[in-house]
Amino acid sequence: MPFRQMLLTLSTLLPSSILFAQPTFQDYPAPVYTGENHTVMLNKETKLYKTLMTELSQQPVNFAGHYGIETYGCGGGYVAGLLYDAKTGATAYLPDSFKDCYTEQFGFSPRQIKFQRDSRLLIGTGSRTGDHEQCELVYYLIEDGQFKELESYRINNGKNDWVNALFEEWNKEQD
Repeated sequence: MPFRQMLLTLSTLLPSSILFAQPTFQDYPAPVYTGENHTVMLNKETKLYKTLMTELSQQPVNFAGHYGIETYGCGGGYVAGLLYDAKTGATAYLPDSFKDCYTEQFGFSPRQIKFQRDSRLLIGTGSRTGDHEQCELVYYLIEDGQFKELESYRINNGKNDWVNALFEEWNKEQD
């Protein structure tokens, strides 16, 4: 059997996570900024969150070396986030918000946004469409203040084996 045909056959039999490695925080390192935080510069979208942005600007960076992220919800199974650049003072929203997922077949999966202080990778899980049955795992990369979607996967509400392993790893980090 030719190599290409064998690879195509394998790709239909094996989960994509086995054939293709998922992005990791270590794949996208960021040097951590140690200077003083710049004064907050609100824009027409973020001025609604002046108090939260000001508080965020007084904390140490927690994302991609020189950004601060603060997530918030509305109490209805939804999470969104704000971004503050400690080097410039610029403010923005995270690229997407996520809603909890639920299906009768797979049960409940909470929405999550994960990031690290020394990595430019941001990972979101949940529904971006608002349809609680359309759950996704989405990888974003921040470069020059702009988010770029690297990959996204439709997930069965967190019941894929590799997604479960990822959630377990995240939960260990929080303990």
